[in-house]
Amino acid sequence: MAQREDERDSGLGVVFHNLDTQVLAVGRRPRKVRRLRRRRAGRQTGMVAAVLLTAALIASPAIVYAGMLPDAPREGPPGVVPAGVEAPEPTPTPTPTPTPPKSGPIAVDELRDFALPQVPAGWTCPTSGITATDADAVAAGAVLATAISHGDVDGDGAADAVVVLRCVLKESAGPEAAVAFTRLGADVVPIGVVTATTGTTVQWLTAIRVAEGGAVTVTAGDLQPYADQPVEWTRYQDADFWYIGNGQFTGSLPSFTPLANPSSRARADLWVRSGNLTYDAHGEGTISLTVGNRGGVLADDVWLTLDPGGPLSAQVQGWDACLEIRSAPPWAVPTTAGRSVPLSTPVPETTPGTTTGTASAGEFAVQCRLGDLETGDELSLLLVVRRDGESAPQGTAVAYRRALGGAPVPDLTPGDDQAIFAVR
Repeated sequence: MAQREDERDSGLGVVFHNLDTQVLAVGRRPRKVRRLRRRRAGRQTGMVAAVLLTAALIASPAIVYAGMLPDAPREGPPGVVPAGVEAPEPTPTPTPTPTPPKSGPIAVDELRDFALPQVPAGWTCPTSGITATDADAVAAGAVLATAISHGDVDGDGAADAVVVLRCVLKESAGPEAAVAFTRLGADVVPIGVVTATTGTTVQWLTAIRVAEGGAVTVTAGDLQPYADQPVEWTRYQDADFWYIGNGQFTGSLPSFTPLANPSSRARADLWVRSGNLTYDAHGEGTISLTVGNRGGVLADDVWLTLDPGGPLSAQVQGWDACLEIRSAPPWAVPTTAGRSVPLSTPVPETTPGTTTGTASAGEFAVQCRLGDLETGDELSLLLVVRRDGESAPQGTAVAYRRALGGAPVPDLTPGDDQAIFAVR
């Protein structure tokens, strides 16, 4: 017998097929056939229930694991927040704030990361990526701003700055350049080099001024103070410069007449007067000394060396006028009047106003530090000493200035820096 169609099919497809068949047969089939169909429909209904139960059993593990997950809001259309869920605060997008350009006069601490348009003679410091400083103490290789003046240099109506920059080589000295700066947005950039030292005839740019109309006046000096080259030796002249565009300035430095001896233009002029050194019966000797400065400039750090012609056992009276007293060996005493004694001379020190300070055998000189003597100043001393042995028939007193680093400081008329006295 052929297999029945309803026995070949199963599942939901059978259900939908049989439902269609039943609809077509309504009202036309005999009662027996309808009973048979009802029995078959009963069986099919049971099959549908079995299929649904099986699907439920298969899906049940997923339902169990889903219960272990944290609650999540129901998904909805984009931009729609499900009911009961608080909408997060929107994160604002930061807007970059441009750095506002500074205003007001250009300051030295704004001179950063710039390059020199022109390199002065003798410049060994960096020429680009420069940061200037106006600190009191700087190391070699630093770029030191020594002077600054403000005004409209390039004629654009805005205030510029002209700064004297020095390449520090040693002890804060070195070649210099006057450089004009202007503001460009938030930066300060060079306009150009106004002028620079030459290393020979012009060594110092001492001052700078920007006049109304843009003229730049530079005060130039032929010598830059350094070590034993005091400021009093420098000669000065002014020179004017103007900006002509494209980073260029017009003008010229002054011309100085070279001098064979620059120190002759301004020097201290020390002199010494002395009485005799007279001893009494107790071996105490008295001597009067006067030291003065008739030069046109200050005589700084003046010392007096007294050689009594024989050994001393003590300085008794009058020595409290000395700022410092040293017992000096012969090699620490100037051999030429008007010359200095090196600062590095290792002489033993004594305390002013005391009776100590005996010199070693054969070393008789005693040094007395007098300090600074202004023009026209003079200082009188009445010194009492006690000798220790026989003395030579004469002694000497020499006035001199100690020089920085030990180099000599010439005196204007060295012949009167020394006095010879009799010892009695």
